[in-house]
Amino acid sequence: MSDDQWIYAGQAGEGEVVSGAWLLELFRNGAIDGDTRVRRVDGDEWASLIERLPELDPPAAPPPIKGAWTDAKPHPWRRYLARMCDLTVVGSITWGLVGLIAYLVTPEAADRFFGSLDGPLGRISDILLTLAVVIPGTALMIGLTGLSIGKWLFGIKVVRPNGRPIGLGAAFKREVLVWVRGWGLGVPFVSLYTLIGSYRHLSDKGVSVWDEGEDRVVLHRPMNALQITLMVLGIPLLIAVRLGLVALDRMS
Repeated sequence: MSDDQWIYAGQAGEGEVVSGAWLLELFRNGAIDGDTRVRRVDGDEWASLIERLPELDPPAAPPPIKGAWTDAKPHPWRRYLARMCDLTVVGSITWGLVGLIAYLVTPEAADRFFGSLDGPLGRISDILLTLAVVIPGTALMIGLTGLSIGKWLFGIKVVRPNGRPIGLGAAFKREVLVWVRGWGLGVPFVSLYTLIGSYRHLSDKGVSVWDEGEDRVVLHRPMNALQITLMVLGIPLLIAVRLGLVALDRMS
């Protein structure tokens, strides 16, 4: 069965060619169910997954491979912490590059711009802009590797059903959808509403609003010793970077 090539039908239409082994893994992780329509690449008629693959109900599932990305269950808080890590780290790097270029090209305009980000209203503007400027860098990492800095630390991978990266275009579109439908553009109160709504959607349906109906899956590292170690390192790193940014802001 693992040597056969299959096509499955998702909500967005006909999916990509995948191996029988990967199809079985998607079923076990809950990414697809027994009613999903599938067929072999060699021209079989469409049928339900259960009808085509009776071996999908084995006596006992084999144990997951140690360290493999085998967990497709929703983990809202891991995803949120990964996103906050990306905002902090990628945002700091991006703003650093923007500031370097701006001061090299037009120092006076750079002073006026960064000065406008002081004060209560300026800090709100800073948050709004940071949520937007991290999109290209985060999309680049996810599109090429399925990972970002935060996703690697918190054990999250965004890939196609065949395990390949989703590509730059799909990653950029996904990040824009997260910005709009997840963060609510960062607008106060609107952002709180969209965050709560996206959390409930992920918890109830097992898929994010921005991934629903798309030809991709979100996988997680099992909560093993490696993942626990990375999270133990990741959370203090996130706090340290945030405190460092606050200290730099007060010194400037």
